[in-house]
Amino acid sequence: MPDTTIYVAVYQHKYGTDTYVCASETEALDLRDYLARANWAEEMPDTPLPVNAVGDAYFAALANRGRRNEYFEIHRLACDLSRFREAGPPPTTWLHIARYEHPQGTEVFACASEAEALALRDDLARAHWARELPDTPPPATDIGKPYFTALAARAGDNEYFEIDAEACDLARFTEAAPPTRPPHVAPDGAELVAIKAQYAARARLRGSPPPGRPAGRGGR
Repeated sequence: MPDTTIYVAVYQHKYGTDTYVCASETEALDLRDYLARANWAEEMPDTPLPVNAVGDAYFAALANRGRRNEYFEIHRLACDLSRFREAGPPPTTWLHIARYEHPQGTEVFACASEAEALALRDDLARAHWARELPDTPPPATDIGKPYFTALAARAGDNEYFEIDAEACDLARFTEAAPPTRPPHVAPDGAELVAIKAQYAARARLRGSPPPGRPAGRGGR
């Protein structure tokens, strides 16, 4: 099945993080505007609400006030939605959105089950254990949980892994992902980073266990 583009919106605010799965970039930007309007009076009571581009204005104003840890990001992912067959109440399907926060930024992955997302967490821990925890022997199994627990104890909330189970009607997601670049055209910059992250994750996870019913939202 050809890949479909989905848009994962990450809303980081003073009370935590909310994750949304949108069917288009326009839908994600409309959500950003809605959140900005809903919070404008509380956060900026002395500033008139703009008529247009309220989302841009709101998050720019927060950043200018030193609140750069409150933001709204949109991550565009190419997914083979035929893999996502873990049905909730009709007509919904569960997408397990894994968010890996680290000092260099945020990486987002769409997984077909919680088990697949936890396998990704283990892979990330395995890849970085020797560098980050050189004086601690890694466990033979379930390496992801102790790895991120150790990072949290050392560096607080600067690096963590979270899983959110989002119920989606996949019939809404119809935007075809752009075709893969021909080998002779080399991507660069942010595009290269995104391609490497998504295809590395897909390669790692092909052998993951089949989906089971979600146990709810995962944690750090």
